[in-house]
Amino acid sequence: MIIPAVVGIFMLRVFTALFSREQFGYYSNALSTTGLVKTFSVIWLSSSSVRFYQVYVNAKKEKEFFSSLLLATTLSAFLFALIALGILLIIHPRLESELFTTVQVAIISTILTAFFEIFIVIFRVSMQPSKYTIYWVLYVIAKPALGLLLIKTFSFGVEGLFWSWCLTPFFLTFFVFKDLKIRRYLGFHSISGATIRDMASYGFPLAISNFAIWLLSLSDRYLIEIFRTSDEVGLYGVGFAIPEKTLQFTYMTLMLAAYPIIIENFENRDQHSTQHLITEMSRVYILLITPLMLLLAAMPEQIVLIFADKRFVASAQVIPFISVGLYFYGLAMYVQKGLELKKKSKRIAVIALSSGVLAIASNVILIPRFGYFGASLSFLLAYCSYFVLAILLVSKIMPWRPPLRTVFNTAIASSAMIAAIKITLKFDLPLILQLLSGLFSGLILYAGILHMFGELHKDDLIMFGLKKFK
Repeated sequence: MIIPAVVGIFMLRVFTALFSREQFGYYSNALSTTGLVKTFSVIWLSSSSVRFYQVYVNAKKEKEFFSSLLLATTLSAFLFALIALGILLIIHPRLESELFTTVQVAIISTILTAFFEIFIVIFRVSMQPSKYTIYWVLYVIAKPALGLLLIKTFSFGVEGLFWSWCLTPFFLTFFVFKDLKIRRYLGFHSISGATIRDMASYGFPLAISNFAIWLLSLSDRYLIEIFRTSDEVGLYGVGFAIPEKTLQFTYMTLMLAAYPIIIENFENRDQHSTQHLITEMSRVYILLITPLMLLLAAMPEQIVLIFADKRFVASAQVIPFISVGLYFYGLAMYVQKGLELKKKSKRIAVIALSSGVLAIASNVILIPRFGYFGASLSFLLAYCSYFVLAILLVSKIMPWRPPLRTVFNTAIASSAMIAAIKITLKFDLPLILQLLSGLFSGLILYAGILHMFGELHKDDLIMFGLKKFK
């Protein structure tokens, strides 16, 4: 997770220097399209691979599993790509030619990435993390590197980035298949309709939930394009990418560590103990993520000028709202753990779909009037509603118990932190010194106040508060 985040932040600086705001808007819309197509063509099969691989290995039915998975991948990848291309051709007359070409290549790339992203998961579930990491790092680094080569050397436009999304997985998939020794498991007569149906019945509900998340986080690019301009899509894309690649990376890394501990506790101890554990992990989240969110919200212009070209500085106005929205969404991941543990996945889908519909409705109202700034307001509203709905729907199943003392102490420390940052911004210093002085003065004051209130203790510094629960 670290390498994709670092590469993503670095490439944001490169792409904003390389492309105009309008071209970056084309790139953002193409990314949104690939996210939508892969929601239905890739994610359900990837999740099914994780769920069913060990079952078939234990039953010594690897040939049935791999043969069925390969056929399902082929059908799914081509079917949803063709549907997307058909829709694209229908709306073609309304699109700029460069946007049409970029999105077209992006959709084609989903076919080739499907085989790579679905089968590389086998390395994870078969306990080969080193191979998984090597292939994933190669994939993450090679895509932008090859894309830049195509753009700078062969004069491709924005679509050059997505041609690299075709070529990179195309070559890497050969090595993945060779490493997995796929050929010895494939056979036409080993294909099982029942296996494919099992994968679909398990995976498609997850695809619906992921579609709802797409509505929440990516559909606004299309609406900005419809109601405003590609230039505004580009500004919004940069303003969204910065908190996404910092905040989201941080809380997802925390959750990767926390979730297995929560499951183990729930299976081996009582519900009360698990609720207490989730409360403590929520406390850790609030202590660690709050200062990062505040830095993004209090210093948006300085952060944009560090991470992106100065032509995109106007995107700073959306960063505070995107940051706060992502903050509450990350906290909602702890709130809804009770639903996950109790296997109430339909309620999670209801939360996501309800918030997604709210996002679309509010975008339709706000974007025509306020442009891409309105999209950030809609994003904040939708993700805060997700948080509230999660609290309400989990309340009668396994209620989330918020760490109220930590919330109160953090609110006071956060206020002081923002004040310190605002004071440092008044000094006439070079940009990087402004950022560093705001960072250090704010964080020192934040940590000092929390320590004075007795909020920070040894376990927080050593094991993020999880040591006592192991």
